[in-house]
Amino acid sequence: MKMKFKLYWWQLIVYEFAILSVGLIIGARWHSFFAEYSYFFLFLFAGCGGYVLYILVKQIEK
Repeated sequence: MKMKFKLYWWQLIVYEFAILSVGLIIGARWHSFFAEYSYFFLFLFAGCGGYVLYILVKQIEK
C-alpha cells in the first residue's frame, strides 16, 4: 500500500524540531550506552543520508 501526503514547509520544520528534540533527549540521557555504538550510527547516518541525497538528485534531474 502506497501512502501519499504533502506537508507545508512550516509543517516539515515542526517535524524536524520534534526529531531533533528526541535526538537531543536520547543523547543527553543515554550517552554512555550509545557511545560504544557511535561508529555504527555514523555509518547508518552516512548510508541513509547518501540514499536520501541520491533520491533527491534523481528527482531534480527529471
